[in-house]
Amino acid sequence: MEPELASLLPAIYRNGRVATAVYAISPERARAAVTRLELHPIELPGHRSIAVVCCFDYLETSLGPYRELAIGVVVSPKRRVGPPRGLDLLSPHPDTGGWLLTLPVSSQLACRGGVELFGYPKIVSDLRVEHPSKQCTCVVEDNSQQVFKTTFRLGWGPQFPVRSFVTYTEKDGQLLKTRVETQWRVTLSSGRGTTLEVANSAHPVCQAAQELGLPNTPLFVLHGDHFGAILRPAEPIAGSSWLGQPR
Repeated sequence: MEPELASLLPAIYRNGRVATAVYAISPERARAAVTRLELHPIELPGHRSIAVVCCFDYLETSLGPYRELAIGVVVSPKRRVGPPRGLDLLSPHPDTGGWLLTLPVSSQLACRGGVELFGYPKIVSDLRVEHPSKQCTCVVEDNSQQVFKTTFRLGWGPQFPVRSFVTYTEKDGQLLKTRVETQWRVTLSSGRGTTLEVANSAHPVCQAAQELGLPNTPLFVLHGDHFGAILRPAEPIAGSSWLGQPR
């Protein structure tokens, strides 16, 4: 850990634009993707677990403006079977969170900080994010070739505040929990019209999407502008040790 990276925390985010597609996937694929056995993919009725594809367009941050794309599985340290309330979106102290498989980012500094301080699976990538009317499009390119594209349809729906969200990571054999404090009013809209295009590529984003078996249409989309957040240091989970399984 380099001192100049640690001094960047807490990182402050203002005026961001975020879109998240929430997918139903098989519990078997979800379990295989989560390498920490202390974490349990949540299970919905109908033998389903949840994966997410999230596009973050950070227009103003203490690290400078940048963009990132996250693909992950929704997990909990407690085994959960039940309706989507297990996402804990309305809880001020959630324990349900995201185990991320890949996190391409457009900023070298944000990549280094995420990897060295949190153990996030960040890689520097060419990311293009556009916001045409009622849509958000995120394209990942590798050597000037498109390898991944997701287009979120930003429809109408109920709105509610999200006060925080959680991610889980592994660094040097230690399981870490990061709770991100947020100021964000989210719209929950239909997944219809949201699409994925995944190239047959060895790029980590394509491998993650294929590993999870993401379906063509998500269950729903969460989206909102004016995203604000405070990112503080991760917290080690007491008693955790490497209990991984081979990928």
